[in-house]
Amino acid sequence: MDIIANLTTADLDNKFDSLLFRKCCGFLHEGNLITAAHVVENLGKIAQVKPQFQEEITKQLLLVETVPLPTEECRNILVDKTINAFNSYCNKITDKERVTTFVKRHLHNSRNATKVKAEKFLKNWKP
Repeated sequence: MDIIANLTTADLDNKFDSLLFRKCCGFLHEGNLITAAHVVENLGKIAQVKPQFQEEITKQLLLVETVPLPTEECRNILVDKTINAFNSYCNKITDKERVTTFVKRHLHNSRNATKVKAEKFLKNWKP
């Protein structure tokens, strides 16, 4: 998954298509933090170079709070990575209101690193 996301920067022939994109997104909901974290990080990379997927990437990232994970701490870690992903293509996000609402929900996250990431994101991003 990491290799595919990295290759999208050199994908001049558009071999990264909808089918491959959906396959990558499918791994998000498998219930494993490590897999979900890689998906989230890679969706941020893909959003930077594949504008045709940005809207759907934003929708997928906004679903991370519903991803089945073993603990609340795992969810908080995944939210942290999601904020990073949003940050990587924030100037291209079209659904700014939903992203802002998502990040604001985590201003009081029980995981300090996630809370700090949310604060920093909102401070630096002017939708």
